[in-house]
Amino acid sequence: MLRVSSVAGTTIVPELVAANGSSLDLSTYAASGGGVLVFDSRPIQEGSTSGEDFFMQSHTESNFTQIFRGDVEITGTAQAIDQAGMENAINVQLQYATDAIVRRMNAALVFGVKTRRTASAPGAMGGLYYFGTQSGGLARVYENAPLTMNKINLAAQDVADAGCVPDAIVCGTGQAQVISTFMASQVNIPQGSPIVGTHVDQFVTSAGGAVMKVVVEPSIPDGDVWVCDTRGFALVPLKGRALHTEPGTAPGTDGSRAILLGEYTAEFKNAKQALCRISGLKSSAATLA
Repeated sequence: MLRVSSVAGTTIVPELVAANGSSLDLSTYAASGGGVLVFDSRPIQEGSTSGEDFFMQSHTESNFTQIFRGDVEITGTAQAIDQAGMENAINVQLQYATDAIVRRMNAALVFGVKTRRTASAPGAMGGLYYFGTQSGGLARVYENAPLTMNKINLAAQDVADAGCVPDAIVCGTGQAQVISTFMASQVNIPQGSPIVGTHVDQFVTSAGGAVMKVVVEPSIPDGDVWVCDTRGFALVPLKGRALHTEPGTAPGTDGSRAILLGEYTAEFKNAKQALCRISGLKSSAATLA
């Protein structure tokens, strides 16, 4: 335990308060100029009239917004003709367009690259791989090794040690099967249940006892698994620009036209601490075999 007796610019002068079981020589340690100081507490004098100023904002990586748009147009003739599933109705086509745009949002959230909007290039938001693989981020790299519970626990420990709470595993369908397989022995099926098989979507990691949810994202490469603190990222619309429909039928048009429009960005907070990529895993098919 050290007490900081004086601070001048970048020079900190500590004095030893208690060894707390350490054999470290303070004079040698200070002279080496190495190591990390961890602030444990800050005692306040009796009768104080003011305290330490506290104001904290978590670090948010900058990102750009991305516009998503889909146009639906149906001629008057098509609207007058019956079609199985009512597919010639404008609202049904809008549902299809919404599904397609949600999939594009999903792809941008995973693989999007932060791109500034210019006259020649549309703006795009950065996603999971853009922020999660940047220099200085958390990573566990293997060489064709099967996914195990220990590898997940180690990644969860990295996230916890960085000050975040690991609460989700994001992986493809194959590695999700691997997780369900090595957790199968701990799944109890009630007697008399007509359902056969196991699927694990939540479990408790030994790294601090955090409850982790398995999120299946089919576009994640089979050799990757992400351990995340989900509080660190979100998909948010620009003010007043959430996904919505607008009428687009011009006067005199023989038919109907509707516009589906929205502008969003991916918000990442403390990405270097909240995301840990496990990569270089053996293919899920080989592991399951």
